[in-house]
Amino acid sequence: VGHRSLRRGSSVTARGRLLVPAVLVVNAAVQALLVIGDPTPALTPVFVLGALASGLAWLVAYALIVARVVAPGSVRPTLRESGARFALWTVGLAVAVLVLLMPLAGVLGLLLMAATPYLPIAAMSGEANALMANLRAIRRAPWAFAWRLVAFALLIGAVLLAVALTAFFVTGVLAAFVNSLVLGAVGWVITRSFGHEYRVAT
Repeated sequence: VGHRSLRRGSSVTARGRLLVPAVLVVNAAVQALLVIGDPTPALTPVFVLGALASGLAWLVAYALIVARVVAPGSVRPTLRESGARFALWTVGLAVAVLVLLMPLAGVLGLLLMAATPYLPIAAMSGEANALMANLRAIRRAPWAFAWRLVAFALLIGAVLLAVALTAFFVTGVLAAFVNSLVLGAVGWVITRSFGHEYRVAT
């Protein structure tokens, strides 16, 4: 019995380690499939449905990544308990950022993103008011928040520059796959780091 339990535990651990790489690859594949035919941005049913499918795939991938950070073991209980709350807070934050990124606001959207790194993690952790939990985490460890913000801003800037440069050589489906995979991996690194600090601060 002991050996069987040990094997089951090892299997669960292996699946847990493979979860994030699998999520990143599947999401990248979905994003690549959605650009087949090179859809032109326009208010057409095909493009709108494709954009919604892309956004949904990113949301599901991000939910699994954050759940993995919050619950290093099995993510299923965490998703059952807090998945809907996470989706509401994350979609609301994304909409607010997109609105504030419009030409008349611009920098406000970036400031909102910078000021809410713990919000999705707090929502997945079961906090009813994820915004206040985010602010509490920042207040309790301001220097840890500040250096992470600067370091990851530089990392994101470097990655976006690399993506822009490679666009001259890699295009279409392959570019969508590679870019989504790289951006997803960067998102995982950032989420894992802020998730660790959130646990320490709270």
